[in-house]
Amino acid sequence: MPTMSESAKPTPDRSTLHQLGLDGVLKPKRKSPISVLICEPQLMTYGLPYLPVMWGVLKTYWEQHTQHAEMVRWHDPIYEMSDPVELVEPYRDQPLDVVGLSCYTWNWRLQLRIAELLREMHPGCLIVAGGPHPEYRDPVFFEKHPAIDAVVVKDGEVPFTQILQRVLAHPDLQTLRTNPSLLRDIGGLCLPGTAGELTGPTEVPDRYDTSAYLAQRDYYERFFAEHKGGVCVAWETSRGCPFKCSYCDWGSNTMSKVRRFDMDRLDQEIEWFGQNKVVSLFSVDSNFGMFKSDVELTDRIVESKQTHGYPQYFVYSNAKNVPDRTVEITRKVVRAGLDTAHTLSIQHSDERVLEATDRKNISVEKQIKVVRALQDDGIPISVQLILGLPLDTPELWRRTFTDLMHWGIHDGYVITNYHLLPNAPAAQPEYRDTWGLRTIDRYIYDGHGVQENIAIDPMTYARGEIIVETSSFDRDDWVKMSVDAAIIRGLHNPGVTQSIARYLQTTRGIEYRAFYDWLLDELFEQDDLCKALRASLTACYQRFIEDEASLALLPMPGRDDGRWLVEPHRWLFAMVSMERDRFFASLAEGLRARYPAFDELDSLCAYQRAILVHPQYDASSGATHRLEHDWASYFQQLHTGAATLPPPDRTQAELSIVDTGWDDKAGRSDYSWPPGDDHRAWTQWFFCIATGRLSPMKSNHQQLRTKWEQATSMA
Repeated sequence: MPTMSESAKPTPDRSTLHQLGLDGVLKPKRKSPISVLICEPQLMTYGLPYLPVMWGVLKTYWEQHTQHAEMVRWHDPIYEMSDPVELVEPYRDQPLDVVGLSCYTWNWRLQLRIAELLREMHPGCLIVAGGPHPEYRDPVFFEKHPAIDAVVVKDGEVPFTQILQRVLAHPDLQTLRTNPSLLRDIGGLCLPGTAGELTGPTEVPDRYDTSAYLAQRDYYERFFAEHKGGVCVAWETSRGCPFKCSYCDWGSNTMSKVRRFDMDRLDQEIEWFGQNKVVSLFSVDSNFGMFKSDVELTDRIVESKQTHGYPQYFVYSNAKNVPDRTVEITRKVVRAGLDTAHTLSIQHSDERVLEATDRKNISVEKQIKVVRALQDDGIPISVQLILGLPLDTPELWRRTFTDLMHWGIHDGYVITNYHLLPNAPAAQPEYRDTWGLRTIDRYIYDGHGVQENIAIDPMTYARGEIIVETSSFDRDDWVKMSVDAAIIRGLHNPGVTQSIARYLQTTRGIEYRAFYDWLLDELFEQDDLCKALRASLTACYQRFIEDEASLALLPMPGRDDGRWLVEPHRWLFAMVSMERDRFFASLAEGLRARYPAFDELDSLCAYQRAILVHPQYDASSGATHRLEHDWASYFQQLHTGAATLPPPDRTQAELSIVDTGWDDKAGRSDYSWPPGDDHRAWTQWFFCIATGRLSPMKSNHQQLRTKWEQATSMA
């Protein structure tokens, strides 16, 4: 490999490069075509593969911007996340001159191994890495990863095309590899011997009017035919992002001008997606809805589903500062059945914390305006939060949840650990030093709440840096914040304690914050059952910090074989459901001691216990319970938007439950388990009730009938 001293060697001037045919003016000196392999292992969604998009993008740009397109032969791309030996074996006896690696968090280690294997098979090939993951700023990057010859930073079309031109113009590929100075006039490259410095600004395409999917439709339609179970598509309608959130690296294009794609191209792509039965259309734009034309695109996608039945789903990251347009698009998408909920990417509720992560130009107030409008339409809201932001503390973190409750958001809290992306602003030394960041390298779970307990494949399971300490919190605080979040998510989101918290806030003037402070700091510290649950959660997160092979997951309750692992908040919800008698008895006792004047709280706890969906419930016969208050009518009024309500009337009431399944507007399912308390019943209950989005409409019975006797007022 070149040494650091080689960076001092003079770069060939333009006249020399021109004489060599290396100035970007294509003068092929090879008599036969070169062979190119693009490697882009992809995760799957719903168990379905994605079309390998980068292969199409790079191939199409090459074919449109050279007079010698026939001088490059493109192998079919590698797109699967599987055994690297098996992935590269078909290329052992194939000619191979240039390899392009599209690198992300989820495939980085696999890509490195693929590069090593291909280097052994084809020692003279040129291996170029791109995508947002390669840590090109590391001055010893190429010493760590000697199989890689160059890194393309940001948009890859123009630099990769120029690299192919250079390879065609240079008859001796080995000389080109061992003399990276011959590539230094190509902007946007990081090369050996440059200590992380780029060769210059990355040149980006000036037009986006040609669809790679349509230009390469022969290959892609063959891909559709070979994957009859369905295919997902990553779809661009623009590039760039005007925001500069420190945790983000949106294709290395944050805080940049947004470049829009041609509308005719996008219309044609949508029609083609529908005709070819694309199951899920995944927008990779940073802010879909930023432009008025995005509303038109949404209409086209809806029309495609109405005409072809596809795409079945449209997943996108919504625009942050255009609330009216965001509401309009969300309504269209949800009403068409293309999505089930609106995702609020708020990350935290404290302005100082948001400012520390360079998110102050994204208005929380505008996002809350979106929430209010969509709640009026009955559209479910999911909220994305990040644990580990600078300036956060256990107190501020807990307050974020109670702020959400005040805003009327009670379900669908989604928490992501602060995962440092290698080229994001937060990963750079200055930011780390400013905020005192300390990290651990761990596997990153990204699923729907449950996974089979099998050995992790280090090649294909995503791994990265997780922030567990900053200048404002230490590792013990991080564990505490993780545990608090698990308890709130496991109790409030599925409706175990949500009705009690909302009653106290609405009718008795007890703030959400006061209730959950008491629950977390007293009930879960003093009651025997709750202390044991907290101890298990604490041990889980401590193990995650201490054991580099650990996942922050726990064995599924109700089973003794350890076959399934589940997220901690889902584990807590299941454990409380299994121990519902003890839990609600402890909760009622604690509330009596804290609020002795509110004698209706015993009845409220009994009501909540009764409506919690349990695997012993038999949908064929229903269930009945005796209550002392008409809680069903009270919460019906609350859910229709009442801001204040008096206590419910005291009455002897019979509550009948007649549900046969759940429907929370984000999904639906029948109660499929055989009624009982054995592991089979609990396993089927868990997959039905405790996976996916947690909400009371899913976890609490909704078909309730109340018969009551004489009512008396409760002053």
